[in-house]
Amino acid sequence: MSWGTDLLRARLMRAMALLTLPAPSGGDRGDSGFTDVSAFARAFGQNCGESPSAYRVRLTA
Repeated sequence: MSWGTDLLRARLMRAMALLTLPAPSGGDRGDSGFTDVSAFARAFGQNCGESPSAYRVRLTA
């Protein structure tokens, strides 16, 4: 596994933790190290199998 893969995994884990908290939209992306909304959504979807908003709804419902 490369350092880039490790970094992506760490960012996604941070984003997943932040998505469980009540927070304004976009804070999760920036606080987890992603600077581009589309890159964040794409990486999240590819690695987690659902969009960040669907993940938040499923965990907070």
